[in-house]
Amino acid sequence: DVGAGSGILSIAASRLGAESVLAVEYDPDANINARENLERNGVEDRVQIVEALADPEFLSEAGEFDLILANILSSVIRPLLPSFRAALRPGGRLIVSGILQGEAEDVDAAAVAAGFQVVEEDREEEWWSALLLPD
Repeated sequence: DVGAGSGILSIAASRLGAESVLAVEYDPDANINARENLERNGVEDRVQIVEALADPEFLSEAGEFDLILANILSSVIRPLLPSFRAALRPGGRLIVSGILQGEAEDVDAAAVAAGFQVVEEDREEEWWSALLLPD
Protein backbone atom coordinates (compact mmCIF):
# COMPACT_ATOMS: atom_id res chain seq x y z
CA ASP A 1 0.00 0.00 0.00
CA VAL A 2 1.96 2.99 -1.31
CA GLY A 3 0.85 6.24 0.27
CA ALA A 4 -0.94 4.31 3.00
CA GLY A 5 -2.43 7.36 4.70
CA SER A 6 -5.02 6.12 7.20
CA GLY A 7 -4.26 2.48 6.34
CA ILE A 8 -7.70 1.78 4.89
CA LEU A 9 -6.39 -0.04 1.80
CA SER A 10 -4.00 -2.08 3.94
CA ILE A 11 -6.86 -3.03 6.23
CA ALA A 12 -9.02 -4.02 3.27
CA ALA A 13 -6.22 -6.08 1.70
CA SER A 14 -5.64 -7.90 4.97
CA ARG A 15 -9.32 -8.58 5.53
CA LEU A 16 -9.68 -9.82 1.95
CA GLY A 17 -7.03 -12.46 2.50
CA ALA A 18 -3.55 -10.98 2.11
CA GLU A 19 -1.23 -12.90 4.42
CA SER A 20 1.00 -9.88 4.89
CA VAL A 21 0.79 -6.24 3.85
CA LEU A 22 3.49 -3.59 3.65
CA ALA A 23 2.06 -0.09 4.13
CA VAL A 24 4.42 2.71 3.10
CA GLU A 25 3.67 6.26 4.23
CA TYR A 26 6.02 9.23 4.54
CA ASP A 27 3.86 11.35 6.88
CA PRO A 28 4.47 10.49 10.56
CA ASP A 29 1.07 11.88 11.61
CA ALA A 30 -0.68 9.67 9.07
CA ASN A 31 1.26 6.69 10.41
CA ILE A 32 0.00 7.33 13.94
CA ASN A 33 -3.56 7.33 12.59
CA ALA A 34 -2.89 4.22 10.49
CA ARG A 35 -1.54 2.28 13.47
CA GLU A 36 -4.64 3.13 15.47
CA ASN A 37 -6.84 2.01 12.58
CA LEU A 38 -4.94 -1.27 12.22
CA GLU A 39 -5.45 -2.00 15.92
CA ARG A 40 -9.16 -1.09 15.77
CA ASN A 41 -9.60 -3.52 12.89
CA GLY A 42 -7.51 -6.31 14.41
CA VAL A 43 -5.01 -6.57 11.54
CA GLU A 44 -1.88 -5.09 13.15
CA ASP A 45 -0.26 -8.55 13.12
CA ARG A 46 -0.51 -8.76 9.29
CA VAL A 47 0.24 -5.17 8.30
CA GLN A 48 3.69 -3.63 8.65
CA ILE A 49 3.84 0.17 8.43
CA VAL A 50 7.07 1.67 7.15
CA GLU A 51 7.64 5.39 7.46
CA ALA A 52 9.49 6.06 4.23
CA LEU A 53 9.28 7.72 0.88
CA ALA A 54 8.21 5.10 -1.66
CA ASP A 55 10.72 6.19 -4.27
CA PRO A 56 12.39 3.97 -6.90
CA GLU A 57 15.25 3.08 -4.52
CA PHE A 58 12.85 2.00 -1.77
CA LEU A 59 10.74 -0.01 -4.19
CA SER A 60 13.78 -1.80 -5.65
CA GLU A 61 14.87 -2.86 -2.16
CA ALA A 62 11.43 -3.76 -0.76
CA GLY A 63 11.11 -7.06 -2.61
CA GLU A 64 8.47 -8.37 -4.98
CA PHE A 65 4.73 -8.10 -4.55
CA ASP A 66 1.62 -9.84 -5.81
CA LEU A 67 -0.38 -6.63 -5.59
CA ILE A 68 0.54 -2.97 -5.26
CA LEU A 69 -2.10 -0.43 -4.25
CA ALA A 70 -1.27 3.21 -4.92
CA ASN A 71 -3.84 5.77 -3.87
CA ILE A 72 -1.79 8.90 -4.40
CA LEU A 73 -1.59 11.89 -6.70
CA SER A 74 -1.07 11.17 -10.38
CA SER A 75 2.04 13.39 -10.30
CA VAL A 76 3.53 10.90 -7.83
CA ILE A 77 2.21 7.74 -9.51
CA ARG A 78 3.40 8.49 -13.07
CA PRO A 79 7.15 8.54 -12.37
CA LEU A 80 6.86 5.49 -10.09
CA LEU A 81 5.18 3.27 -12.70
CA PRO A 82 8.44 1.67 -13.97
CA SER A 83 9.43 0.91 -10.36
CA PHE A 84 6.00 -0.53 -9.64
CA ARG A 85 6.38 -2.73 -12.73
CA ALA A 86 9.78 -3.97 -11.56
CA ALA A 87 8.44 -4.70 -8.05
CA LEU A 88 5.62 -6.98 -9.21
CA ARG A 89 5.99 -10.74 -9.18
CA PRO A 90 4.94 -12.58 -12.35
CA GLY A 91 1.15 -12.43 -12.43
CA GLY A 92 1.15 -9.38 -10.15
CA ARG A 93 -1.29 -6.49 -10.35
CA LEU A 94 -1.24 -2.76 -9.72
CA ILE A 95 -4.27 -0.75 -8.67
CA VAL A 96 -3.98 3.01 -8.95
CA SER A 97 -6.57 5.32 -7.46
CA GLY A 98 -7.09 8.82 -6.15
CA ILE A 99 -6.62 10.19 -9.64
CA LEU A 100 -8.67 13.06 -10.98
CA GLN A 101 -10.55 12.11 -14.16
CA GLY A 102 -8.87 14.94 -16.04
CA GLU A 103 -5.49 13.30 -15.33
CA ALA A 104 -6.54 9.74 -16.20
CA GLU A 105 -5.38 9.90 -19.82
CA ASP A 106 -1.86 10.94 -18.75
CA VAL A 107 -1.66 8.14 -16.18
CA ASP A 108 -2.95 5.64 -18.75
CA ALA A 109 -0.29 6.73 -21.28
CA ALA A 110 2.47 6.58 -18.64
CA ALA A 111 1.29 3.12 -17.59
CA VAL A 112 1.47 1.83 -21.16
CA ALA A 113 4.95 3.34 -21.55
CA ALA A 114 6.01 1.54 -18.35
CA GLY A 115 4.83 -1.84 -19.64
CA PHE A 116 1.30 -2.02 -18.24
CA GLN A 117 -2.09 -2.42 -19.80
CA VAL A 118 -5.22 -0.97 -18.25
CA VAL A 119 -7.63 -3.88 -17.91
CA GLU A 120 -10.34 -2.26 -15.83
CA GLU A 121 -11.31 1.30 -14.98
CA ASP A 122 -13.69 2.84 -12.49
CA ARG A 123 -15.00 6.38 -12.74
CA GLU A 124 -16.89 7.92 -9.86
CA GLU A 125 -17.71 11.61 -9.84
CA GLU A 126 -14.35 13.33 -10.42
CA TRP A 127 -12.23 10.29 -9.53
CA TRP A 128 -10.62 7.60 -11.68
CA SER A 129 -9.00 4.33 -10.65
CA ALA A 130 -7.65 1.44 -12.67
CA LEU A 131 -6.41 -2.11 -12.49
CA LEU A 132 -3.12 -2.45 -14.38
CA LEU A 133 -1.46 -5.65 -15.47
CA PRO A 134 2.07 -5.98 -16.81
CA ASP A 135 2.27 -6.68 -20.56
